[in-house]
Amino acid sequence: MSITSLTFFVLLPIALIVYYILPARIRWCFLALLSAAFVYLSSGISMLLVLCAEVFVVWCGSYLIQRVKGAALRRLCLVAFLVATLGTLFFFRDMEFFNLLKKLYHAISGNDVTLIAYAVWGPIGISYFTLSLVGYLIDVYWEKYPYARNYFRLFLVASYFPQLTSGPIVNYDSMEPQFRSPPPFDPKRVLHGAERILWGCFQKMVLADRAGIFVGALFDAPENYAGLFWVVAILLYAFQLYNDFAGCMNIVLGVSECFGITLPENFNVPFASLSLSEFWRRWHITMGLWFKTYVMYPLLKSGFMQRFTKKSKKHLGKVYGKKLPVCLGMSALWISIGLWHGGSATFILASGLIPGFFIISGELLSPLLKRLTNLLHIRVDCFSYRLFCRIRTLLAMCCSWIFVRAGSVSGGIDVFSRMFSGGINPWIFTDGSLLNMGLDIYDFFILAVGFLVLVCVGILHEQGKQLRNALSRQNIVFQYLVLLTGIFVVLIFGIYGPGYNEAGFIYKQF
Repeated sequence: MSITSLTFFVLLPIALIVYYILPARIRWCFLALLSAAFVYLSSGISMLLVLCAEVFVVWCGSYLIQRVKGAALRRLCLVAFLVATLGTLFFFRDMEFFNLLKKLYHAISGNDVTLIAYAVWGPIGISYFTLSLVGYLIDVYWEKYPYARNYFRLFLVASYFPQLTSGPIVNYDSMEPQFRSPPPFDPKRVLHGAERILWGCFQKMVLADRAGIFVGALFDAPENYAGLFWVVAILLYAFQLYNDFAGCMNIVLGVSECFGITLPENFNVPFASLSLSEFWRRWHITMGLWFKTYVMYPLLKSGFMQRFTKKSKKHLGKVYGKKLPVCLGMSALWISIGLWHGGSATFILASGLIPGFFIISGELLSPLLKRLTNLLHIRVDCFSYRLFCRIRTLLAMCCSWIFVRAGSVSGGIDVFSRMFSGGINPWIFTDGSLLNMGLDIYDFFILAVGFLVLVCVGILHEQGKQLRNALSRQNIVFQYLVLLTGIFVVLIFGIYGPGYNEAGFIYKQF
């Protein structure tokens, strides 16, 4: 089941009515049943059983980690259950990763290995709830909180249905208290949630799906296009990807807000970032925090890395001696992020190595760049410099997203070659060539208006102003008129024609 399907929006108000009729102490049980039903409708009974089994294994693991005596035995339990949990993720999702290892082994040794090919779709959201469960195991090992005595509450934290489609990645200690003690019914909160759902539908159905038509036309037949066609397509893909993912997050957070459950924010105007490191603090926020908390920081605090830091400072000086270990930790972070996005070389490169290379290079070169800007008397506190930094950040991200959309490393290289080998063809903006990609002038006008709306909303957000807060201060009749107007805008201007896929959130594939 998709969170943009008609079935979902018909069942949602029914579920809300039942939820608030029930006594507060058992509402979490109803949410657990809803989540199980969502997994069943999205992935089938077998995958629901896989989810239940994985949660049960983690639940047993947390019990043993807390109960056993001795640091070595606790560490052994942690490693064993982490391997079991992450192994489930790799089994269901990453056959391509094993094929990549096979090719590397063959290239090094000259010997071949036979792998049994399989294609098994895992439960919906397996990448997201696996990280939540791994984080829970490590937190229990670190003694941040005791193990979950109630299996079904742990199941609910892992499988809470709004977050399964595309996150956010949640922590047990932030979610379980909300499920245990839900707030009373508040019509204002439900209305705010509905407004956020509507905004997400606008981003997804009106903007992302419309931009995706143009992008798909070029990437489906790359041999027919060159030059500026690809510049337009790649910029529109960045626009599509942002609105698809951010729209999904707004729907998810809005649905959860209707139930009185607060999920962590996953976006914070990422294209206002002045650098790639800032971009990744604003884009998919919970993913970045998870990998920093459970991969990068433990590595930097390890005894090996502490000894390496001392030696680095001794041989490289304080500045670079301190930066080198951080860069190694960041390398581990970005390789892990690439693997999480997918086991193929495409995702390891596009979602791991490329952004990691840019960020680490920026970290190492920052002292030199600072001296250079001072030497050239470049003002860094003005609008023009900030605009330059934002454009630079966008273009750097587009370099990695090309490979994601192309679907392979070779496909991404082919797109780059066609972009620069076809010459400059600015006449495509005036001769109607862009109108042969599935969009007419009316569609481009809608995209332009949508872009301006996003820019205005982003500027207000950067200034600490929320449109929903301003709207909530108006009369209730006006609020409902705005809500109804938004519904009509989505219904009229949304993309529902041939090829429409109600389940097609881009980040759902991860």
